[in-house]
Amino acid sequence: MKVHLGVTVDDTPPFSDQNLTVYTVPWTNHFANARNNLLGQIVSKNRYVLWLDSDEFLFSFPTGQHKSLKDPIYGVQIVVQDGQTTSVRSSCHRRSDEVSFSGRIHERLHLSSAHAEARVSVLSGVVIFHSGYEDADHTHAKELRNLKIAETAIGEDSDDWGVVVSKARYYTSIGKATALDWIKVYKAAEKSATKFPNAGDRRWESAAALAHCGFLKPAEIVAASEPLNIPLHMSLLVGSFALSGAYCLDRIAFVARCLENRIWDDRYAFPLAWLQFSDAELADYVIEQAEELPWAKVSDHKKQKDEIMDQNTVFFRAGEILSETFEDDLVLLSRDTNRVLTLNETAQVFWDALEFGLSKAEACDLMKEAFENQPPSKIEAEIEALFAAFLEHGFIRNTSDRV
Repeated sequence: MKVHLGVTVDDTPPFSDQNLTVYTVPWTNHFANARNNLLGQIVSKNRYVLWLDSDEFLFSFPTGQHKSLKDPIYGVQIVVQDGQTTSVRSSCHRRSDEVSFSGRIHERLHLSSAHAEARVSVLSGVVIFHSGYEDADHTHAKELRNLKIAETAIGEDSDDWGVVVSKARYYTSIGKATALDWIKVYKAAEKSATKFPNAGDRRWESAAALAHCGFLKPAEIVAASEPLNIPLHMSLLVGSFALSGAYCLDRIAFVARCLENRIWDDRYAFPLAWLQFSDAELADYVIEQAEELPWAKVSDHKKQKDEIMDQNTVFFRAGEILSETFEDDLVLLSRDTNRVLTLNETAQVFWDALEFGLSKAEACDLMKEAFENQPPSKIEAEIEALFAAFLEHGFIRNTSDRV
């Protein structure tokens, strides 16, 4: 087997293996450019290339199989961490001009031909072990390195999925990421889906992170199109329990049956320990994970009901509130409580008015005027619910003083 080694320094010691060729590759803070540069130095075409990073080793490789390969790109099984199921990564491809890498960080193979819409086949028997995430300090160092590379991105490159996910992962690792960071990752993943259709649904990681922030809609959307994504279903169960103290029994039964019968989408890895869980143990795990979320413990607002019942108590927005759009909704994040709320069109009108102070009576009059076709009783009930939600999660404060 011919081995082509790309290095970014010129003082690499000589190798005596006749099957090994060493190439010097310029480093420009761009992983795809580095890989494409190495590809450009490999002269032979119409042969297949199998990629391994410096922290990976080839655990299993069948002889002779490569002679019958026909597709431009193939997936291989990869073990990212001990104790996890294998996942699939597109790491094998024909050496041709139609295949190249794209992305400053977390680079991906893509095709310039009609083959781009086809699902990648998996090479049987090829397994790669990745050792880059076994040590917590080493993992943090890699995330910091990726952050520094991401910060060099400019123009359209700054919205690339690999760039924004690197930032979100790093700030998550130090406890400073917000739901809005992960919404940006979700939107970047949506854009990359048309370019990298074979990479699995890249929205899933951000959707799972958002579920852990209390924003379930993205995960529900992705789970509907990727029903065998087990870790995403688990994130939905954890997020929903943290929000309401309950979870969907149908969803947990579905996950349990999938695990029992060894049915899952092999593009999404998860802990092997889940395979041993009974239904009850699965439920206990969900509860334990939900209770660890910092925002899951909701404060007891003893005066909340009386405050809402007072028609003339005036409420204002409380603290620093960040916002981001998601489809037709407005997603709010309180920096004080780290809670997330999703507002539909009706609630957005209400939220805009709160900037200058609003009482329950004024809110009812405003909403009846804005939505005159809605029954007054329905509007009043929605106002009651909105005030309760905003108060419960610390998005508004009340005062008897009007400015």
